[in-house]
Amino acid sequence: MASKVILASTKQSVFTEPSWRYLRHLGYKVEFFDIWNKAIWNNDILVRLTNQFSKFKMSLVVKAEKNIGRKLIKVIKDAQPDYLLVLKGKPLSSEVICQISALGVKTINWFPDATTNWHSIEILSAAYDYFFTYDPYILKRLKALGRNNCYYLPFAANLDTSAVYQPRSEYKYDIVFIGSYEPGLYDARVDYLSVLTDLDLHIWGNQNWLKTSLAKFYRGTVDDQKMFNIYRQSKIVVNIDQQIEVEEGLNLRPFEVTAAGSFLLNDPVKDDIYRLFTDGEEVVVFNGVQDLRKKAEYYLSHEKEREKIAQAGFNRSLAEHTYSDRLKQMFKIADK
Repeated sequence: MASKVILASTKQSVFTEPSWRYLRHLGYKVEFFDIWNKAIWNNDILVRLTNQFSKFKMSLVVKAEKNIGRKLIKVIKDAQPDYLLVLKGKPLSSEVICQISALGVKTINWFPDATTNWHSIEILSAAYDYFFTYDPYILKRLKALGRNNCYYLPFAANLDTSAVYQPRSEYKYDIVFIGSYEPGLYDARVDYLSVLTDLDLHIWGNQNWLKTSLAKFYRGTVDDQKMFNIYRQSKIVVNIDQQIEVEEGLNLRPFEVTAAGSFLLNDPVKDDIYRLFTDGEEVVVFNGVQDLRKKAEYYLSHEKEREKIAQAGFNRSLAEHTYSDRLKQMFKIADK
């Protein structure tokens, strides 16, 4: 009989759909539980009130999260799953998770946030039977706290195992960057991208880009499908992660870009770019502003080299970095 998994996440999360789909491909019975606070965040009046009055917000959020926890426990009791897999799951308290573990259900969390959310990581990692982080540095900190239930699991490429690289003969964009801008957090993105403004640069992300010197290169927001199409139509995709040097784990971009079969120019700040891909063969890493400019010019004018690297990056993600790979590893650990 197939094992049953309750997948607790939000429909908005980029991790939800591929996790659900590939769990089913691996033979699990999967039931989705939405932890989104619909009662609050789908109500415009309440959203405005919570933004204006912090005490009101806290009271409302706490009540909503307790209600979500009660509903999840009821679902668990009715469905009697073998596993609860939570993707981030901040609305679920440690008490709720411990109650579910006491019912004999293996509780798993794949937590996608960086050290900027360390408070939640520290609290939630103690509650789950198995806690997975994408960042080796975060894992080291958790192990230092004695958390032997914690493991390293990088993000994944949304690729079917039967996928085949599709070469391209036409492009719409020379250089693209997709990502948000937040003052203080992502200032390096402006610094780096400013040296590419005469190389057909296009930027998508949140509207904060309109407040920067790169406003005229801003093209709007994107959903996942549009993002994939943009990558497919681009000669070069640039990835600039949070510049937190102690961190080592990659954000989603390298997996998304290589899954699209596109050429990736990646910053050097996270060590995992060298662990999970081969620099110069599957992706290209730039070291500093001038090196970014130099490599962008070079690969724009060397199409065969660029396409060879793009195909190798696709093949690496297909061979080692799919959701199927990650979920197999996760449940192998949980089944020990």
